[in-house]
Amino acid sequence: MIAVRTDDVTNCSISREVILVNSLLSSERWMKGKARLLLCALPFVSFPFKNKQESRASTIYLFKVAFCNEPQLQLISVMVTAVYFNEMVKKAKKLTSSRIKLLHYRLSENDIKIFKHEYQIEDEIGKGGFGTVYSALRLRDQAPVAVKFIERQKIFEWGQIKEKQVPKEIFMLSLTTGIKGTVQMLEWFAIPDGFLIIMGRPKQFIDLYSLLSKHGPLSEMMALFIFKQLVNTVTECFKLKILHRDIKDENIVIDLETGNILLVDFGAATILEDSKPVKFQGTRLYCPPEWYTLSIYLGAEATVWSLGVVLYSMLNQQLPFLTERDVYTKHLLGPLPKFTDYSKDVEDLINNCLTQEHDKRIKLNDLKDHSWLKRQNLQWEKIYAPN
Repeated sequence: MIAVRTDDVTNCSISREVILVNSLLSSERWMKGKARLLLCALPFVSFPFKNKQESRASTIYLFKVAFCNEPQLQLISVMVTAVYFNEMVKKAKKLTSSRIKLLHYRLSENDIKIFKHEYQIEDEIGKGGFGTVYSALRLRDQAPVAVKFIERQKIFEWGQIKEKQVPKEIFMLSLTTGIKGTVQMLEWFAIPDGFLIIMGRPKQFIDLYSLLSKHGPLSEMMALFIFKQLVNTVTECFKLKILHRDIKDENIVIDLETGNILLVDFGAATILEDSKPVKFQGTRLYCPPEWYTLSIYLGAEATVWSLGVVLYSMLNQQLPFLTERDVYTKHLLGPLPKFTDYSKDVEDLINNCLTQEHDKRIKLNDLKDHSWLKRQNLQWEKIYAPN
């Protein structure tokens, strides 16, 4: 038996989405009797809550709605068996897949109309664990943009922008606004099945992985041109406590006209908190050895390791570690092999980034002072010659 007092509802924050759906469904004639009980299952199916308190308060609120029509009633007793509750959840899932979902996101249809009026989708340009990316045009000025679609069912972390609950990636992109070298979010839309993120993109671009596949190992000067920007971008992110967590070749986009880079895909990004340990998210072959051997993931040290993997990859056209076991055992076989000829300076930087002991690894803030990164850049036009 669950005893629920109405003051539990008034003293706790209730998800606004829950109240919205209830107000909409309450006006529907078909929502009567036990059908209203399905509302109780909705918090466990389709609503992202900020915390346990909000989840509990919202659930209490919906139990009150389902069983109480008299506002003066102060105590509600509800008995719900686990079996019956599971049945409610199953039925609620069916409802949320159609009519309830549209009612829940009543503004979504308007967002879709605005999006279709302002943007034209072209080709798919990328796909990953956090969503699918398309090239698109902004119709009012023909500006090139990228549109990322994130499925609602794949969103597990949420943030808040101006009291609106949004996927963590949208929240993180809002924090990187103005940071040179990061992809810039222009706007976002909520739709029934997920979210659309509109981002700026160069007219002619290629990601680093594709560049290596197409042209082979980069010259040392081209690697310097790209890597110096990447270090500056990551350092600026750290100043704002932003940890990308998935730095790799595929997430570095290069403007072929200028050579400027963009760090993209903040789906794994998080906020660095001194008192809170960071969990690993990202690509395993870019993950540092201490995560495998000690089950720890240190933001700055892990980022330096990933940067070392990227730098090695640019110069050798392959990753330094081909298996997860290699990450923490390959050093036992001696120095990393060189597949092209490059200077002692850059080799020293790679080795400093890929030092096995995290406390002996070069510090992120010291990277820019390394002798190789202090070399003068050539102009992009003299470095890159398109085929």
